[in-house]
Amino acid sequence: MTHFRARLISILLIASVLLLSPSTFNANISSASSISPSAPPLEQDWTKLTGSQENYNSAVKAAATRDGGVILLGSVTSRSTFEHEGLIIQKLNKQGELEWERMYNESTLQSGDYLIGQDIRQTRDGGYIIGGQVSLYPVEGKAFLVKLGPEGQYEWSKVYISHFWNEDFERVRETKDGNFIASVRTWNRSDTSTPAAFLTDSKGNQLWYKKLPAYEGQDFRDVIELPSGSYLATGLTERKNAVQVPVLILINPKGELADKLYVQGSNGSHPAVPLQLEQLPAAKSYIARTASSLQNITASGKVLWELPFSSLPDGELTHYSQLSIASDGAPILIGSSNTGTSIELRILKVSSTGEFLWSYHTPILNLESIALGEATPDGGVAVSYTTPNSGQIGVIKLKVSESPGSGEGSLYLDSDEYSITLGDTFDLRTLYKDSSGIEHNVTTEAEYKSSNPDVVSVDLEGNITGINPGTATLTVSYKGLTYSCPVLVVKPYTPAQAEQ
Repeated sequence: MTHFRARLISILLIASVLLLSPSTFNANISSASSISPSAPPLEQDWTKLTGSQENYNSAVKAAATRDGGVILLGSVTSRSTFEHEGLIIQKLNKQGELEWERMYNESTLQSGDYLIGQDIRQTRDGGYIIGGQVSLYPVEGKAFLVKLGPEGQYEWSKVYISHFWNEDFERVRETKDGNFIASVRTWNRSDTSTPAAFLTDSKGNQLWYKKLPAYEGQDFRDVIELPSGSYLATGLTERKNAVQVPVLILINPKGELADKLYVQGSNGSHPAVPLQLEQLPAAKSYIARTASSLQNITASGKVLWELPFSSLPDGELTHYSQLSIASDGAPILIGSSNTGTSIELRILKVSSTGEFLWSYHTPILNLESIALGEATPDGGVAVSYTTPNSGQIGVIKLKVSESPGSGEGSLYLDSDEYSITLGDTFDLRTLYKDSSGIEHNVTTEAEYKSSNPDVVSVDLEGNITGINPGTATLTVSYKGLTYSCPVLVVKPYTPAQAEQ
């Protein structure tokens, strides 16, 4: 076996690969970094299952509460009568113990009607706001809000009527003055429904309802309040120069269209459509989750950086369905991956500048689907899920790992970048430093993956071979820790023949 290592990539080698692939490197996308004590992985804190096997139970969301606990939203339907029993709301304390449970159903519903919960959040008064849809038999649906007090006591509910056959509140947020802003998903038979945003006062009374007829057949996926008191809505695209371009809609405090902003990358390109927005606490910008990437975006629509999911560990296998902001202000992605033999929960954290910090994944026994979750105030994450055949609703609470050799350890390779000549093979070393500072060679115990096996192949023992000129990302995993680094493959250098 030929052994080849290089800490520095020579100018000649870089020039040769750039000639082969001029778009190999993207300065807007940071490469992954190793796990450090300031960004530790997670471990299970507690789990909670609820629901009778006599019903179909479906998880909707687990949201963090300010006291360190979790509020859980789910739905329950009878298996025998197929009648919808209503929404189940449980408040769990920081140890995962039940504090209270409520079942809610609209008293005005008729046989065949049911509630679909979409979102739940704690409000400033300690209570909770729930948004979703009242589904009216046989096909009609109306958006609704329910407000509960701190102990789950009913305060008020509203069902909102519009000209659409179907509409629901996908995401509901409390504004700084105690009102509620919601993104609305709509549908009708002719597919001419339009995106809409909705503002109510603190009692659920409608203040304004903004529709955009120019965007028929599309939906707002999220709307967020700006420091100015205006609102930024996302989820739309507009055809411009023969290309579908993502558009942000700026709505003033009165519900009037103030501006439309085309989302553009720093190089003039148009990234994927933002589906969810969250504000970065320490910056005048926002983190956006798209179907294929994470973006840092300004209120004017400029994308400062974009991190494709395909560049992250197992990114091609993972569907990230939720974005949350951790207690330290860094973005957290929550999702799941199907390995073919199991469905795994995936949690990933990046810095506010788009640098990969760490990823966590674990299979959950008896898992049918991952629902929504959030980062918790203690640095952990709470996620809801549904067990097979909708048997029960589950919550898993993860905490910052404290076990020796796990959260306080670190994983790394014997180089932070590699270059290799086409056809060469080398055996890297994978090192793990435990909490006491002792370094262990775990090369044969770790797992390896190449982002592009057509360029770089890797076997079970960490032997890497250059297959074709180009670059690939090598990802190594051990005990829930992950480390990634770039590998460069170049053609052998052949000196030019001197003229005779």
